[in-house]
Amino acid sequence: MPDSTPPPAVSPVTAPTIPSPTPSPSTAVQEPRLRRRLLVGLAAGAGLSGAGFSWWRTRERERERQQQENAVNLFFQQTLPDSEGNVFAFEQLRGSQVVANFWATWCAPCVEEMPELSALATEVQGSGTRFIGVGVDNPDSIAKFSSKLPVSYPLVVANATGAFLAARFGNTAGGLPYTVVIGPDGRVKEQILGRVRIDSLREVIKSPDLR
Repeated sequence: MPDSTPPPAVSPVTAPTIPSPTPSPSTAVQEPRLRRRLLVGLAAGAGLSGAGFSWWRTRERERERQQQENAVNLFFQQTLPDSEGNVFAFEQLRGSQVVANFWATWCAPCVEEMPELSALATEVQGSGTRFIGVGVDNPDSIAKFSSKLPVSYPLVVANATGAFLAARFGNTAGGLPYTVVIGPDGRVKEQILGRVRIDSLREVIKSPDLR
């Protein structure tokens, strides 16, 4: 005879309630400290980056200064013939402010600016500033040019040496005309690639040092 005893009552299974974690007081205190440390670390990293750039910039400036100093010394060591075939020693320019204009007879902008340069050279000669035209050209061409268009400053025949000197002063592209102003102290005051603006050049000449 079947068992008629009813099965025991079974309560429905419910998932236990898991309480939400509550940050402990120590955790609440640590979070702001972690944020502060992170900010300090970022600031320190930025400071190191800035210091690195400053060091690099200082090093580049020193390298540029040394290159210019070497170029000036090499410039004053030159001895080249002038347009009349006479020997011109650049050493005689040392101690004066020098405007060295690298040019060639076949360079139209060079020829166009020479009358203005000649006039400016006459204007400032009383101040001890001396001009020199460094011809990246051959003796015959410069001699013929000088006889047709005389200027108030010496023209020397430099040929390839002129391009080499200009490159040492920073004109690695070899463009003409190229003008360099050297102060009485032997420091390079200005470098101009292309035709000069006479008013700007006059300002450079009259300024103690624009750099």
